[in-house]
Amino acid sequence: MDICKFMVCVKSLTFNQSKFVNDTLDGFCIQETSFPYVCVIIDDASTDGEQIVINNYLHNNFDLSDKKIVKEEETDDYILRFARHKKNLNCYFAVLFLKYNHYNKKLKDPYIVQWTSRSRYMALCEGDDYWTDTSKLQKQVDFLEKNDNYVLTCHRYRVLDVENNVWGNDDDNYLIKNKDFTFDNHYRKWITKTLTLVYRTSAGQEYNNYPYRRLDTILVYFLLKKGLGFCFNDIMGVYRRSFSGINAKKGMPTNTLVRYSCYRELYLYDKNAVTRKMYYLSLIQLIWFSHGRSVKDVSFSFADFFYLPYYFVSELFRLVIEKL
Repeated sequence: MDICKFMVCVKSLTFNQSKFVNDTLDGFCIQETSFPYVCVIIDDASTDGEQIVINNYLHNNFDLSDKKIVKEEETDDYILRFARHKKNLNCYFAVLFLKYNHYNKKLKDPYIVQWTSRSRYMALCEGDDYWTDTSKLQKQVDFLEKNDNYVLTCHRYRVLDVENNVWGNDDDNYLIKNKDFTFDNHYRKWITKTLTLVYRTSAGQEYNNYPYRRLDTILVYFLLKKGLGFCFNDIMGVYRRSFSGINAKKGMPTNTLVRYSCYRELYLYDKNAVTRKMYYLSLIQLIWFSHGRSVKDVSFSFADFFYLPYYFVSELFRLVIEKL
């Protein structure tokens, strides 16, 4: 079967989200678009029954009898099922059930290159978040189609505290005041959540070649090197916040150490004013959170401390110049 060229490829990575993943899949299927889009769902060998939940969703909502479209494949690494939605004929699912957990073992991207490389735009949404606006993809794609100097769009979202079932608002007031954002804004504040992103596939090529792809902020950094970003003042999705998740269980010091390591790698790979600020700020955070901890738990070099006075002086000088 020849896989058609899709306007958007939605990438959804999920692991042990059996309680939430139906909402994620529903958000994909309700999209009303004038173009075909494919949702690539990768279950990383979940142990909570999520693969069964996703497989049941496929059987209930997708046409698995159309042999001209349906594709099934099995390798040593995964089982693939590809099909089109029964009612929303623009919606296709490519579901990969991984046979073993790939975390820190093997990249997943090579499995899905047949869809990512044939799509003009990429969208992201993990298996515990979900979309609520039926025109989300259409709005974001229409904007990018009309504005060549923009490479990514995002939007507002609601926040759901899973443990306490408490709803909150996002913290994107900065973006709404400045709907356009640039490469130079990136280090000051994390732009948004991944569930809101739609970006040009072509703008992500440098990121795809980057060897250390561990944070979403790194993706946004590389995208904003290619052009502008735009934020819609529309709430079009829900971000689930859980304090029992994998990242939460690691704790703030460990997450800070990971962030520092990622920004240091980025700075050494691509030295410029922005990556330097990202790197130094993460170092300051690391020193703060590691106060009182064992030295063996903190993996940065003494050379990093040499640069700290320089950073403080240069930042002070920059602030003085801005005031003049």
